[in-house]
Amino acid sequence: MDEPGNGACSDCPAQQNCTQSYVGPGGPDNGLPCAQHTESNCPIGRCSVGYNDGNDGPNDYNDWECSGPAGGGDDGGGTCQDPTCEDEFEQDECGAKTGCAWNADCYTCYSTAAGDHFPCDKCFETSSCSSSNGCTWQAVASGCGTDDEGESGSCIVTGGSIPCKSIEATSASCCPSPCHFDTATSSCNDASYQKSCESYGATVAGANGCPTSRCAVTLGICHSQSTTLTCPDICNQFLCSSSGSCHWDKEASGDGPQCTSGAANVAACNTLTEDTCYNEEQCSFIAGQCQDSVCSDIYSPEVCGAKSGPSNGNCAWHESTGCYFNGEDLPCGHYYESNDCPADRCNYDNTCYLCLDSGEQCPCHLYWGTDECPSSRCTWTGSSCELDSGSIVPPALNGGGDHNVAHCTSAMRTALAPVLDAATGDCAATDGSPTATPDQLKCLDYYLTHSSPASSFTAACPCLHYWAEHENPTDAFWMAINC
Repeated sequence: MDEPGNGACSDCPAQQNCTQSYVGPGGPDNGLPCAQHTESNCPIGRCSVGYNDGNDGPNDYNDWECSGPAGGGDDGGGTCQDPTCEDEFEQDECGAKTGCAWNADCYTCYSTAAGDHFPCDKCFETSSCSSSNGCTWQAVASGCGTDDEGESGSCIVTGGSIPCKSIEATSASCCPSPCHFDTATSSCNDASYQKSCESYGATVAGANGCPTSRCAVTLGICHSQSTTLTCPDICNQFLCSSSGSCHWDKEASGDGPQCTSGAANVAACNTLTEDTCYNEEQCSFIAGQCQDSVCSDIYSPEVCGAKSGPSNGNCAWHESTGCYFNGEDLPCGHYYESNDCPADRCNYDNTCYLCLDSGEQCPCHLYWGTDECPSSRCTWTGSSCELDSGSIVPPALNGGGDHNVAHCTSAMRTALAPVLDAATGDCAATDGSPTATPDQLKCLDYYLTHSSPASSFTAACPCLHYWAEHENPTDAFWMAINC
């Protein structure tokens, strides 16, 4: 017989009883009421798993916690419960359930029991939001939450109001009173909403860190004061190993690796090989060596949070754009939506669909056809559009320039950002060289001479090193030239 999950369903032979009791991850169905089961052993079919639909905000999820309302482990905070009409997603199944009815316009199954209201929030178009069901379409401000069909708003119970969390707010003007606009997540929430303690994770320091007035910090992690945090509660390897009291046991019995008591022996990044470096979230392999990641080179909210203190990296996690240095403006390239691209210092280019620095042009390599490739500064090679740097011969590198990144002033960064960000992409090497190649130097020199005002390797030297060490180490490391 095939292993469970690998077999096939076939007709039951005549005069045989093929009925089998439910066997789930937690074992067979013991017949107890649904409410006495957990999410992991809920006998699906007789029962269903429901999730909290309260005022959870966009930043309540975390993936360090093994279980809990917003954890990323096996238990995601679901509740085993008696099935409801809304658990059915097909008309036939809905019609077969007593007390349920199907609405084809909203493609939803709903309860017909006395006192139960039609689920207006399941209707997403004005045409399906019917007053006969006690629903009203509530529009929102122009430019806020418009979908592909040009409709903006929500279907709500007549006389009610749009739930704050359902409003797609990109600015405070899209979040009406009494809702509260959260600038960190660009989201609209109830005025009384507070992030869960667990969602702060390892961000325990700074103005946006763990609020110890209502939360506690144990093992370097923020959690509710009503809970006790121990090593096995942590399902993130980095947070486990960096806690100072736990270690990640890859050979643990059970379902897999787990966090176990006993301090870890954490190797310094600069002692790791290339292969082992890639396995450590707090390290980056750049320019041929493994090194500690800086804020702009961190892609994990846990690592970013652990480096949130002023003396420990001063990083800040931005929900939609990732990790960056606390208190510094995010580079334009960190914004991925046109609505998020700040118009006061950036420009959203609809040709390459990127948020670029003011004055920055779409990099040549992002044009995909000969007709698109702008001949004024680019050339079509037959397969790709590349910068045409002409016969420029870059000056020799003599090491006499200023390599101190602190001397790259705000004014210098503003003037050079359009060309250095463009050069980061257009001048990229594909041969894996740990230092700048002659072609990269030629390309970089082209961009510097076309900045406004024109610059040079010597004049831009501190900012070249700033881009390589601070702004974008992953892609601009080669700019740390001996200028």
